[in-house]
Amino acid sequence: MNKKCLMILIVFIAVVAVLGTSTMIEAAHPGNAYVFTNDGINSINLNNGKVRTEGDHWKQMCSGEGLDEVCESIPKAGWPDNVYNEARRVIWGNFRSGVFSLDTKTMKFNKIITGSTSGNWAVQTPDGKEVYVAARKPRQAYLLIDGDPDSATYATELASIPIPFIPSRLKPGQLGPGPCDAAMTVNGLHIWEPDIWHDTLTRIDTVAAGGLAIGHQYFITELASGVRVEPFMSTVDLSTNGQYVLVENLEGRPRGTESVFDISNPNAPIEVVRFVQSDRPEVGGTFIGGAGETVSVRGGLGSGPRSDEFTRDNLYSLIIQRNSDDVAVVNMSTLTIDCSVALPAGSKASTGDWSVDGKQFLVSLDRLHKVGVIKYDASASTCSTKFTFDSTIDLWGTRPAGIVVKTHNAQ
Repeated sequence: MNKKCLMILIVFIAVVAVLGTSTMIEAAHPGNAYVFTNDGINSINLNNGKVRTEGDHWKQMCSGEGLDEVCESIPKAGWPDNVYNEARRVIWGNFRSGVFSLDTKTMKFNKIITGSTSGNWAVQTPDGKEVYVAARKPRQAYLLIDGDPDSATYATELASIPIPFIPSRLKPGQLGPGPCDAAMTVNGLHIWEPDIWHDTLTRIDTVAAGGLAIGHQYFITELASGVRVEPFMSTVDLSTNGQYVLVENLEGRPRGTESVFDISNPNAPIEVVRFVQSDRPEVGGTFIGGAGETVSVRGGLGSGPRSDEFTRDNLYSLIIQRNSDDVAVVNMSTLTIDCSVALPAGSKASTGDWSVDGKQFLVSLDRLHKVGVIKYDASASTCSTKFTFDSTIDLWGTRPAGIVVKTHNAQ
């Protein structure tokens, strides 16, 4: 081989090595966490912990663009969609009278007025092309919105259907259905939505004519007679077709309960476990669920379950418990709470999301104005060593609410 060919070969190998190394570094990057606060948005580089804030730019961006209501409602954006599309740069969230999309590269908003002023919850399809919204009164409808930034009809409403109204299921004083949150299966076929005023879990089908149809309604049974269940948050596991959905209930507030539903047969969902606090007399017993099934009552829950997120390996779910300042760890193979992770006292946490590599769980510590980091070591032998509280991250702004993690190079 002559010297010229040898030099070309050496250069080629060097370029491949550099590109390969860069790709590996990018793939290993734990991502960027976007945290909504009273005063704007923080972006946290999870690779080095550096926090970027929008500061005055945030206020300038909001003024004069017809987006004042969105910007003023950022504290209400406590439940942005954070399950799929981590590689896409758009975040969908809720505000007082609608939902918004936020481009994390330009920090520009689109807002969609839904006609509902008492609650709106958005969830994206896995491909990011569509967004479904559960809109409470006065609209009381499920909406389909174009979520594709490259579409000519991006961020516009494409279809809607009314939410079923069942007067006999309503709590006293309520005049209509109360959709609260929405969770989509990995295959994008179904959305599971808890209704806080109906005490129901509703399946919405996304492949029906027009993109929306009511598929099934499950009536959730009260654990104690006369004490409403009041389901308000839901998360579907990350298996291919969806095996379980976890639902947070206000039942017996302020302590609350947690329901585990088996949705492997979407036409016949059943509740399999209701988690409660270990000092409740029902622990170890059973009751008859809404489909005639036997539901086990299990202890280990803290106080005030607020939301939950599945680990990226789908082996555990972490329930954020606002009143007891801790996180309960549910073993999804045994459907038991194996341990809990203490958060700093007075945190009043509400939401969280996982880093891209699945090794860090970010939790919004509302009253401490910080983000907490829980480390997950899948190789550790016990629950309490697998999940450990690691550190806190200082933020610009107060009262952090929703957290969404995106890949470092989200497009």
